[in-house]
Amino acid sequence: FARDALLPVYGLSEAALAVTASEPGRPARTLRRNGRDYVSVGTPVPGFTVAIRNGHTASLGDGLEGRIFVRGPSLMHGYFGDPRATASVLHDGWLDTGDIGFTDGGELFVSGRGVNIGDLPIEISEFFGSMIAMDDPRHFRIRSIVSRGFTPKEITKVEEYVKTKAAACVDRLDR
Repeated sequence: FARDALLPVYGLSEAALAVTASEPGRPARTLRRNGRDYVSVGTPVPGFTVAIRNGHTASLGDGLEGRIFVRGPSLMHGYFGDPRATASVLHDGWLDTGDIGFTDGGELFVSGRGVNIGDLPIEISEFFGSMIAMDDPRHFRIRSIVSRGFTPKEITKVEEYVKTKAAACVDRLDR
């Protein structure tokens, strides 16, 4: 077995698998940030583009963490029979993967996973999904509140809404 036969890649079924790939024969590149090591999953495969965004439109620069969006020739047209789910992830030809990451020198580093929280407004879903994706939710919660302009009063409203929705979900499961 050749050690260089395996290499880090990034792919998902919505993109017919490969989105980025590392260079064959090259050792995996790692970066250390905030006391944690991240492994590069390479550069986009031919025809694909990767963008790191804060929301659906604002692209972030190298080294800044945000949601991973991709577009390319093998990207899905939608989820079969589910236009609502399709509309939640496809935006002007770009797929919001739900993953969190950053780029460095054109290479993608995946740093976390956003979580889709069913039937919440997109702002709340992104807010709590981003918190769940971080190692230290308390730290990221503060960043999220500031970056999205939430005030403490709005946070209390959001928390009450989420508690109510969560209780309703548990009640449905208990039936």
